[in-house]
Parts: sequence; structure tokens; C-alpha cells
Amino acid sequence: MLLQTKGISKAFGGINAVVDFSFEVEEKEILGLIGPNGAGKTTVFNLLTGYYDVDRGRVWFDDKYITGWKPHMIAQRGLVRTFQSTEYLFFGHTVLENVLMAKRTFFESGVCSNLIGLPKGRKEERKCREEALELLRFMGLEEVKDTFADNLPHGLQRILGVAIGLAAKPRLLLLDEPMTGMNPGEKRVMTKLVSRIRDKGITIVMIEHDMRSVMEICDRLVVINFGHKLCEGIPEEVKENPDVIEAYLGKRHGSYSG
Repeated sequence: MLLQTKGISKAFGGINAVVDFSFEVEEKEILGLIGPNGAGKTTVFNLLTGYYDVDRGRVWFDDKYITGWKPHMIAQRGLVRTFQSTEYLFFGHTVLENVLMAKRTFFESGVCSNLIGLPKGRKEERKCREEALELLRFMGLEEVKDTFADNLPHGLQRILGVAIGLAAKPRLLLLDEPMTGMNPGEKRVMTKLVSRIRDKGITIVMIEHDMRSVMEICDRLVVINFGHKLCEGIPEEVKENPDVIEAYLGKRHGSYSG
């Protein structure tokens, strides 16, 4: 297993956000973490990536016990997340600059050698730029590489957010509602991109409310409700689960037909 959690819990002011939550992620799969608004999905991401401290429970990634690690340590290990909001983009900077700033965080020689122009720093800067341009081509953003991030259409801003995550060269990428606010055409583009990212050998866990996309793209689903794991399984099993129908889709819907 690439990622494993055992009984992770988190409370805020006496209110339980995540309770005894356990799940596993296999290498090179796309796993969907779904549930109603406020179910605890983003809190799980924050616990996995060190943005929140775990009250109880344990997290392992790539055979390493990472509970208590700082976010930058977890990211450097290869567990990287994106965010729901586009506020985390570097507005006032171009698309290319956004990706370059993300990549520079992981320079081997550090910032100082790049600032003073040492040979190793210059070599890494060239390599960084080449990799950034390659990533933009892969993500379909090459034509807007010189556009300021704040001037992009919403759909391209969402894609740029994923590109920034990929710039960190993750082994496991956590996507927090990547299709939020997208129109149907943009969602189709994002769905194809997520599949292509997995085809490059990157494991994906995604939170997403667009059930049609979730059912199409995910290998397995884990359902969370009121901080508790409700069930898990392949999409066909989950969508027929009565507890999921009641908690996530609503009784009136019956089974989800896609």
C-alpha cells in the first residue's frame, strides 16, 4: 500500500470532524473520497498532509510513519495536495511563473546558488524551466504560459492548480474538488487529464461532488459521513449501497443511475 491510515481522528472545539477513520490507497489507482458537504473530506486531506495535527491515529506513506511530520516534509516525500480555492494560485504572475515557483521549492542546490548565479544554480534553473514548459504542454496550458493567472478562465485556473501540484513531482496527488465551478466541457477535459496523470504512474485520491465524473474515473470509492467511514468499494457497489443513497444522494433518488 502506498498510503495507509489507522483510526485517525480530529476534533475542533469539542466537535468531531473525523472519527476513527481508516483507509488504504494502492499504488497507481484513482481513489475517490466522497460524502455530503461538511462530511470531513477536506479535513482528512489536511490530516494526511500535516496541515492539521492528528488527535489520534496513525498515517503511513511509502512505508514511512509520517504522523506529526510538517507539510513541507510530507510534500518532499511525494505526498502533495491541491486546494478547493483558486486563491492559492500566484496571482500577478504568469502561468509559467506559477509552475516555476512551485518547482523551485524542490531545487537541490537551494535558493542561494540560484540568486547569485553559481553554475549549479544556473544549470538547475534551465532544467527547471524545461520541465515547467513540458508540464504546461502536458496540461494543455502551453498557449497561455505568458498569461497572468488571475486573467485565466476559471476552468484553466483549476487546471493550473493541478499543474502546480504536479510541479512538486508527487507519487500521490490529493485533488480537492478539482472540477468545482466547471462547465460540462471543462469537466470532460479535467477527467481526461486525471486519467493521463495516473497513466504517468502517479497515484490519485480525489474529493469531488460531480458524481458522474467520480463514477467514470475512480477505481474505488471511500464514503465519509459526519466524520465516519460509511463504506468503501468499487463505484458500482457504492452507488447501490442503501446507506450511501440515504446519506449522500438522498432517499428520494433511489440508486444512482449516473
